[in-house]
Amino acid sequence: MLSSFSRLTIVWTQLLLLLLLVAINGQQLQQQYKNSLIMNTKDVQINVGDEGSFILFIEKPPPTGLTVNVSIGCDGSDECHTFTADDNYTIPANNLLFTSQTTEYRFRLRGLNPGHDVIVATVVTNQSGVDDSDAFVRVRVGRSRGWAIAADVVGWIYFLVWSASFWPQNITNWRRKSVIGFNLDFAALNVTGFVFYTFYNSGLYFSTRVRELYEIHIPRSEIPIQLNDVIYAIHAAAVTGITLVQCYVYERGDQRMSLLGKLFTGGVWSAAAVQLILCLVGVESWLTFLYYFSYVKLTVTSVKYIPQAYFNYKRKSTDGWSIAMIYMDITGGVNGLLQMIFIAYNYDDWKTIFGNIAKFGLSIASISYDILFFLQEYVFYRNPPKQESTETLANGGGGGGNDYHRKVSGISSASIGSVMTQSGNDRLNGKRKSIVSIISAKSMDGLRAAFSEQQFHVN
Repeated sequence: MLSSFSRLTIVWTQLLLLLLLVAINGQQLQQQYKNSLIMNTKDVQINVGDEGSFILFIEKPPPTGLTVNVSIGCDGSDECHTFTADDNYTIPANNLLFTSQTTEYRFRLRGLNPGHDVIVATVVTNQSGVDDSDAFVRVRVGRSRGWAIAADVVGWIYFLVWSASFWPQNITNWRRKSVIGFNLDFAALNVTGFVFYTFYNSGLYFSTRVRELYEIHIPRSEIPIQLNDVIYAIHAAAVTGITLVQCYVYERGDQRMSLLGKLFTGGVWSAAAVQLILCLVGVESWLTFLYYFSYVKLTVTSVKYIPQAYFNYKRKSTDGWSIAMIYMDITGGVNGLLQMIFIAYNYDDWKTIFGNIAKFGLSIASISYDILFFLQEYVFYRNPPKQESTETLANGGGGGGNDYHRKVSGISSASIGSVMTQSGNDRLNGKRKSIVSIISAKSMDGLRAAFSEQQFHVN
């Protein structure tokens, strides 16, 4: 016979085994249903009076006897303001029971007021370990389809026109084989800004890790970057890079980057290198790193036009600066701003204008500086000085560069030489003509010929 101690030991052993099995089964059950409560879509976009729908479901049905109790409602509010749900399943609602037989609920919505809501589903009793962090859907209700179409149209206009606006300056430089009159600080700042803008857009759009960090930083929000934003930034960086190369290939006279421009450009790139190292060693997050690029882009957009505007002011001329680029730039800026206004009005969400602060700042800065350049072109320096010294022209005062200098030099040598020869012959022949009148006539003929052949003013 077993002693009392032996029987007690067996009982305790069986009890411990039973508890261990229960614990293991419970852990397996939690692992089985982790991340299982989800929505079939993350966005429902409808207009007032239109209908939309979404499905809330558990990916793996609960075992028999297990019930998951779920409540659903709008985030941060007791009521949903933009839509109404059908009578079968209202929102907000409690006691949505998920069992082995009931694994999903379909909700039908009708647009009521313009705006947006976020519908969130929450597990009330979570003994099964169901993760509900991904159980949400964003609902956007617009005023009408017309406003959405208008926003799309002006959006494509700004995208195409802004993308094309970088080429007129390159074409002007290529035709003249000169960048005299085009400020090198502007060229360097422009390419830096758009390279950084490319990093920011591409990182948010393509990187899964960055998108996860953005979701943690701003829960249940939409990434504010679209594919056309990425394409625009890449194209702009490439074309402005060509412009910068032209500045060191074509004739530029005595033009150089200013010390302030060099310090600023070198500083932002050095700071980017330091932050990259901090990200690689885990001190700084990649999302913060990308935010740095957007801040630099916004700063560059605010100041990059100042060197060129001041350069035009010093020369009292816009020669070498393409006005066609300004026409396209202001067209793109106005349409980009209109797109943000149309979207904000359609969805009654004016905060979205500041959601993409880089795009908003780019539009405002572009329009403001473009107005200044129009004033310089057509009002302040409409009639630039027609006679300038060779030194002034080499420093960017004219579009002809060395060709112009050679023509002017030709006047003093060829014309005056021929005049002196003619006057000598006249004296030999006994003709009484004034040498002063001959020099004046010949010189004026030479000047008219030089200016007719030289396209002095290049927009």
